[in-house]
Amino acid sequence: MGCCGQKRSAAASAGGSVAKSMPAPQSTQAVKPETGSPAIRDPGPGAVVLRYLERSRVLVPGPVSGRHYEFSQARPLQPVDPRDAELLLATGFFARATRL
Repeated sequence: MGCCGQKRSAAASAGGSVAKSMPAPQSTQAVKPETGSPAIRDPGPGAVVLRYLERSRVLVPGPVSGRHYEFSQARPLQPVDPRDAELLLATGFFARATRL
């Protein structure tokens, strides 16, 4: 009978750890000089705005683009690369938003 450590090793070798293969994080926010508060950068053409449905802060790596998206109760709306949007929506933690 294997122990927990062996199960983790098997999961990691089966693709359980995605972070190792991702490029360096790219920021999705800028700072407004007049207030010092975060501001969403121009999401670019085709961006999809997602609403985070949970309350805790989470940093989500885009499964296709490798970009990192930070969601929280205070900042539930984020523009997301359209290549990442469908996979993130499939998790059940996000919903499509109509606008920022």
